[in-house]
Amino acid sequence: MTTPNDSYSLCSECSLAMGEPLAATTPHALHWLLLEYSGAWEANALTASSLPDTVKAHINAQLATVSQSRFQFIKQNGNGTREGIRLYAVRTQPGQQAVYRLDLQSYDEVLSLDLAAVFNGQSSATRSDEPLLLVCTNGKKDMACAKLGIPLAAALEAALPEQVWQSSHIGGHRFAGTLVALPDGHYYGRVGAADVPALVAALHEKRIAADYYRGCGGWTSPVQAAEIALRQRLDLWDVGAVTLDSAAPQGENEWLVSLDSDGATYPLYVTGALSEYEIQESSTDTAHKRVMQYTVEAG
Repeated sequence: MTTPNDSYSLCSECSLAMGEPLAATTPHALHWLLLEYSGAWEANALTASSLPDTVKAHINAQLATVSQSRFQFIKQNGNGTREGIRLYAVRTQPGQQAVYRLDLQSYDEVLSLDLAAVFNGQSSATRSDEPLLLVCTNGKKDMACAKLGIPLAAALEAALPEQVWQSSHIGGHRFAGTLVALPDGHYYGRVGAADVPALVAALHEKRIAADYYRGCGGWTSPVQAAEIALRQRLDLWDVGAVTLDSAAPQGENEWLVSLDSDGATYPLYVTGALSEYEIQESSTDTAHKRVMQYTVEAG
């Protein structure tokens, strides 16, 4: 068992020092609700916000109407010339990705939101083809996200000013700077400001930036592990080049995942086990823990 000798000031430093892989570390989510909010973000951003309690309650009730959902506050620098409040509903399920946009004049309008109707195309929300990049800068959740996320957001905003939003916690602050590309649901980690040109080039070419890729949040962790292993094996990084055929548990922490690419099917056997090292999951942690790791073999 390998345990860090010192307590790191940032959990991201500890993760990197222990050699924790990025692969298959992405939270699983199929539906996202993004609400523009320029107030202070606390660790529990929605609960601690100044939004009316009725609005908070309605947001939580609406999230319960769709499967695998998550909520994010977002904000954008330089929006002083734009009126209103932006709200997005995003579906990241592979093969069914979609972005819907609502322009609100007040937060009270959230009370009329029917999230299931939005995703079913039965609302006044506008279907949009605009890609969104969410960069986690929620320092109250973890200081790594502020220290590493804010300069990353600034560099990305300079390159893609319309697409980039700062976001409350997206998951995996030990991999800061972190971001997620929507509606693809592709998570990236350990991205610095100097990495932005390579990342932006990949996004423009509709490729996955392999060096920073954590996985697709539209899939579970075992499928993420299988997808990344297959892409590495085939050196195939075009977005959409790998699709899921099936995934089935074979036992405790064992799965058979079948992926398709270019007309061929690839069965892959995935096993999960706790790491041989320990990490700080958050920057304020004094205790260390083992984390799940995945091994992928041809099925």
